[in-house]
Amino acid sequence: MSNTLKVLIVEDSEDDAFLVIHELKKSGYDVISERVDTAEDLISTLDSTSWDIILSDYLMPHFTGAEALKLINERGLDIPFIIMSGKIGEETAVKMMKAGAVDYVTKDNLALLGPVIKRELHEAQMRREHKSTIEQLRESEENYRSIFDAVNDAIFIHDEDSGDILDVNIKMTQMFGCTREKARSLRIEDISAGQSPYTRIEAIQKIKDAVREPQRFEWRCRDSRGHLFWVEINMKNLKLGGKNRVVSVVRDISEYKLMEEELRAAAITDELTGLLNRRGFFNLAEQQLKVAARCKARVHLVYLDIDDFKNINDRLCHKAGDQALVDAAIILKETFRESDIVARIGGDEFVAMLMEPLDANIGHIVFDRMKGFIKEYNEQADLQYNLQFSVGTATNEPGLLCTVGDLLCRADRSMYKNKRLRKQKAHLSHVRTKKRREKHPGMP
Repeated sequence: MSNTLKVLIVEDSEDDAFLVIHELKKSGYDVISERVDTAEDLISTLDSTSWDIILSDYLMPHFTGAEALKLINERGLDIPFIIMSGKIGEETAVKMMKAGAVDYVTKDNLALLGPVIKRELHEAQMRREHKSTIEQLRESEENYRSIFDAVNDAIFIHDEDSGDILDVNIKMTQMFGCTREKARSLRIEDISAGQSPYTRIEAIQKIKDAVREPQRFEWRCRDSRGHLFWVEINMKNLKLGGKNRVVSVVRDISEYKLMEEELRAAAITDELTGLLNRRGFFNLAEQQLKVAARCKARVHLVYLDIDDFKNINDRLCHKAGDQALVDAAIILKETFRESDIVARIGGDEFVAMLMEPLDANIGHIVFDRMKGFIKEYNEQADLQYNLQFSVGTATNEPGLLCTVGDLLCRADRSMYKNKRLRKQKAHLSHVRTKKRREKHPGMP
């Protein structure tokens, strides 16, 4: 199978276009590309060249992604159109997808671009196959059943008023584990996971909506054994046998959803320690602050820094430094609860966010429990270094306006203040010991 990808990039920045092409090559594509940033250039290249996919920025100095999509729709071109932007909001993205864009990818997360394009190219191929299938159905009633059953996606034919299942193809019986006769007696609730999206009521409403305009959505359903899985449904109103029907083409996307979850998890997880990374921490911590405000709970942020980490790296090796980070993460996982948000946000810097009732005291958790685990760790016979943390804390009281960034800055300052005090005490202790030895030479 050829990996050649003809991609049209609607983008005013040559640097951003270069990064996109680089990411596509990393995904295994042999890229043939052209960049345009005006309506005139877009029209010219659409009229002269065929493209597999179109990637478009949303805001450009003299052109917009919305205008580009409108030009493509006016020409009736079935080319997957993906928005790429660092500034597009959720509302704008939804509006663009309703206008015909198939997906959007933020510029700071281009790692998703390869999987998204793979999916959309497959879907474009499937749309062409489905279109061809429907055309053949219209041309020849005699071939209806053989074509109907040859499609490699499940197909439902519904009554447009009641939503009842009138007919299904063989793929449907295989996907849902039932006979064709049994399928005709099924109700929507029999194959629905019963949760949004989509409950039985929502699914029936989708069927009714498809009478007015085509519908495309993801749905969690269940087979005859009760196994839950994700599907994508393309639903359209068609005249079959002289009667108005709603046809649903159903494709199993469970593998894609799993890959999507793995990519999402990888984007917020520190690869070395398995803790949340900085992005993951901010995402969850902002939600925790909102929950705390609703519950009138106090929020504590603990900032931790490994003492003399540079010395471990320099004296032993970076491998030892990496192991120290992993060991530190294990200690923090043991110290804090599963409900606490623990992350590695920098080289040797860790944070934890805790939500507690007003009468709670985190001293036991932060100091006593952690000291016990650190002591146990440092008493290992074959250890080449000792682990110690400098710790700073910050608290947000109920009713006070505060951001995660504010808490982080306060806890960071607290941690460095404590680190300086510890170093000063250690230095003074060293000086006193030295003087005592000078005054009493025989002293150990």
